[in-house]
Amino acid sequence: MSNVKSALLVGVGGQGAILISKIMSNGFMQAGYDVKQSEVHGMAQRGGSVSTQVRWGDKVYGPVFGKGEADILVALEKMEAVRYAEFLKPGGVAVINDYAIKSTTIASGAETYPDGCIEAMEKVFRTIAVPASEIALDLGNAKCMNVVLFGAMCDSLGCPQIDWEQVVADTVPEKVRELVAGGHYRHVSMSLMPDRVSLRHVALLGAAQPAIDGLKAVEFKDGGDAITVDFAAASGEGDSMNIEELQRQVGQLTAQIETLRAENAELKKKAESHKQDKEKAEAAREDAEKKAGQAHADFAAYREKVEGERREARVSELVKAGKVKPAEKASILDFAARLAAQTDTVDFAAPDGTKEKISLEERYLRELEARPMDERGTDFSAPPAHTGGDDPGFDYDKMASKL
Repeated sequence: MSNVKSALLVGVGGQGAILISKIMSNGFMQAGYDVKQSEVHGMAQRGGSVSTQVRWGDKVYGPVFGKGEADILVALEKMEAVRYAEFLKPGGVAVINDYAIKSTTIASGAETYPDGCIEAMEKVFRTIAVPASEIALDLGNAKCMNVVLFGAMCDSLGCPQIDWEQVVADTVPEKVRELVAGGHYRHVSMSLMPDRVSLRHVALLGAAQPAIDGLKAVEFKDGGDAITVDFAAASGEGDSMNIEELQRQVGQLTAQIETLRAENAELKKKAESHKQDKEKAEAAREDAEKKAGQAHADFAAYREKVEGERREARVSELVKAGKVKPAEKASILDFAARLAAQTDTVDFAAPDGTKEKISLEERYLRELEARPMDERGTDFSAPPAHTGGDDPGFDYDKMASKL
């Protein structure tokens, strides 16, 4: 097991990490090594992370290795190198494409692309940074970036006896190489998932689909719900849109969708906040009106109490003064209270000739106060004086004349 080597290849869906792993596997098998390969690309349709593991040696019992066991890490995108750095053993080699692809969350502004990815790797591992995307573009086809990066890692594989150029030629179907070299892929098509946002697949148009022995044609059960969009070449004849450009455009569209979603959520949040503020204001208004009504009722009750006490005092004075009979008091108070409820006023002329506007109650009470004293109504609480009793000085004739 000591002679078994392990390589981890990572990237973003569509960059060609799996093709590199197949080239490596074919080369090692031609050289007589036992080779095992595994790959994880379930998220590739969303532009997510893709990884593949290759192990080779005299005898390899399994394709998968754990953290800290990879001899070589090949990253087709620099942030992916940091993501999978924990799988690289101390003293291992990291071959990194100095190129950044913004994920959906980064393109939408929800996250930011981390700075210093390559610098961070250089502090821990022996790192080879290659501008593979720029080199591939200078060569005339950005799609071959993965092969450029593979060429940069060949020396690190430690197998100089392998003719890697021939392995690449044997792995990539000749017809595909001819079509790509001839510029026949002038259009690119993509299919979206039913959510109208997630990328389902990207296809090169204008050539027969490459076949893989034993693999059935790809079928999508929900294909009727998909949307297919064709992208024409950006410039003249023979030009083709590379996967990075397509991902950039999809990222821009996704970012716009996410921005609109964020704006819509913010508007909903503001509308909900406005609704809550309105409800709070309405509740405060109703509470204030209730308190004002209660205060008004309390004041009216207090005023009625004070007026009732004042009225009671005035009528009691009239009874004492002999201007109102005690038996009349209750009916006078009731009638005065009814007059107090009226809002009408009258002109009242005072004895000095002045006039003033007074209420009906006040006029009624003043008229009572102006009454002459009724001597017949004075103090009947004591025994009648005309009974005389044993008073020898009582004059019956005088009392009779008074009655």
